[in-house]
Amino acid sequence: MSGLDLVTDGFPHGTPEGYQQGCKGGGACAGKETGMTCTQANTLYQSDYEYRKLVDAGSTPGQIRSHYAEKLIREKAVRDAARAAEKPQKVKKVRKPARNPRQPQKTRLKTGHGSYTMGHRYCKVHEECPNFGTDLPTCREAVRDYQREWSTGRRARAKAKREAGLIS
Repeated sequence: MSGLDLVTDGFPHGTPEGYQQGCKGGGACAGKETGMTCTQANTLYQSDYEYRKLVDAGSTPGQIRSHYAEKLIREKAVRDAARAAEKPQKVKKVRKPARNPRQPQKTRLKTGHGSYTMGHRYCKVHEECPNFGTDLPTCREAVRDYQREWSTGRRARAKAKREAGLIS
């Protein structure tokens, strides 16, 4: 077989028969009718049983192409139906009212002179507190009272845990 035989009009390009007759060059194959080269057609013939049955039954490349196109359409329809069945219906979410980011946070401790916060942060000298010498507690006294309450509470919580057997 010569190379010119591969260019003739009746040569079965894009089929396993064309591969068996000597068309083994992938780039030179004119398999426009089937959409594949003779090498690809032969590989598909060897690996795909359904394609092999169609070729052995004498189907033309156009019939094989339409068969596979219909098969792809059927498979896509089945996939789409399965996805639609799996996909849950969208539920409208109820919008929450917008938060006001400028709302003041609740403070645990009061502020101002005679408070833990003022004594801990600013009013360090006992005699310089404006409440010094009055009936109101000074800032240092407020810090001392807060620390005593906190320590007493901590001791009480630890005692309760020991009695419950949570710590030894």
